[in-house]
Amino acid sequence: SATTDGQVIGRWNKETANWIAAQDNYLDAEQNQLSATVTSLGLFSVLIQSKALGIEQIQFYPNPFSPDIDTDNDGEPGLSILLKMSSRTSRTPFVTIKIYNMLGELVRTLAERDPFVKDTENIIRWNGQTDDNRLARNGRYVIHTEIEDSGGKTENVSTVVLIR
Repeated sequence: SATTDGQVIGRWNKETANWIAAQDNYLDAEQNQLSATVTSLGLFSVLIQSKALGIEQIQFYPNPFSPDIDTDNDGEPGLSILLKMSSRTSRTPFVTIKIYNMLGELVRTLAERDPFVKDTENIIRWNGQTDDNRLARNGRYVIHTEIEDSGGKTENVSTVVLIR
């Protein structure tokens, strides 16, 4: 059974309400085309195996950042966090993002088990304010990101610098 990047042609089984890979998947390597032998009518689709729970991409920009200046010219001052994740068991894994100072004290919670769409570039913003709406001090901050689905958890710890 040939595949291209883990893709196979599948047929919808309405009795079991799931997709079943077609028996004969063929890959034409020259034309990069996937095909399958079809013996009956039905609903067909190209199936792609979901990736395990993970953080595919996480970026903090600009870094260092200012809550007063739009240093990356995106129309909003502050820090942008770009987050892209994968999950086999959920379309919307739960995301928690917390910001700590270098003493380990919680400064701001940006997300608390919020559902985020997987395989999409999600943008979260930090305006440099604390949870009690005061401007955070200049310095380095730790950003703890946790992604959770029914299969488990994964996390990332990174630092950013705030300069006013």
